[in-house]
Parts: sequence; C-alpha cells; structure tokens
Amino acid sequence: MYRILNFLTSSFLMIFLTGCAINALEDTTPEITTIPTDEITNKLDQAVPETRTTPIENKCSLDQWEIDFLISGGFAGIQQGITINHNGEITAINEKLGEKIRVQASQNDIDEIEKCLTDICLSAPEKIQTRPSGECADCFQYLLNIETNVLRHNLETDDLALKESGFLPIITLLRNINMEIWAGEYES
Repeated sequence: MYRILNFLTSSFLMIFLTGCAINALEDTTPEITTIPTDEITNKLDQAVPETRTTPIENKCSLDQWEIDFLISGGFAGIQQGITINHNGEITAINEKLGEKIRVQASQNDIDEIEKCLTDICLSAPEKIQTRPSGECADCFQYLLNIETNVLRHNLETDDLALKESGFLPIITLLRNINMEIWAGEYES
C-alpha cells in the first residue's frame, strides 16, 4: 500500500509540475504581429537621422612649414643655402663668402612652394632613397629638409639623380630663388 501511495503521489506531482511548465511556456510565447511595410519604412525614416556629407579634410593642408635648402659643388665649388618658412621669411647664406642675407619672399613664390609641397605630400613616398650618384665631379649637390605640420622629408641628391627623386620642381624653384638673391635680383 505504501508503494501505491508513493506511486500516486509521484504521478500527481509529475502531472502537476508538467502542467505548470506548459502554462509557464504559454505565458512567455511572444505574440506575432504583422506590420505593413509602409509603416516599417516610416518608423525607420523617423529613427535614422538625416545623413550629411562632410568634406574630408585635405591630408596635405599646410598650415606651417619650413624648408632648409643647401646647394654645393659645381666647378666653382659654391656653398649656398636658404631657409624659408610659411611666412615668407628667407635667410640666405653663402658659406664661401661668409655672408648672410634676410629677405621676404614674394606671395607668388610662397604659393609656388606650397603647391610643390602639396604635390610632394600627395605623391612622394615616406622615405626617399635617392642619394647622390657620385658619378659627376662638377655636379651640384643638394640637401633638402622639409618640415610641415603633415610631412617631413630629408633628401640628399645631385644633378644626375635629381630627376628620379620626384623633387625636381621644388629644388628648381629654390635654386632659382637662391640664385636671384645672390645676384641681387630677388624682388619680394
């Protein structure tokens, strides 16, 4: 009898607990509702803010820059250089004569330099491999150090290796400014 009572009690508990579990599952089953597509689109339009296109800032914008340019060699053995900055202040040095001149760059020269710097920023590799060729005794040797808020380049080259360096336009411009200063023809 004890066994029958035990069997009935366990059967009753099993049925009772199963019923509770089914009711619990029925209570948590989500209700599925069909929403028309137009209503979904309207809700998404309200939830997603208007997209605005903002121009990407130019990675080569030049707020501040300074260039050191040295030229040496040639059959006359010159040793000259200029330092120029974004304000157009130029300091020219002729080491052979022991002279220093300070002048103001023209706005045209500043604009041309900034165009060259932007071109360098957009196209020049981070590390420049060009070195003087060492094959020309009377060639000019060039040292160029460029520092801006977005790039830094150091270049050492000569007339033979200059073209492949990618710096021909800026070196030509700086060489011409240097020559005009020392010839007394530079007009700012």
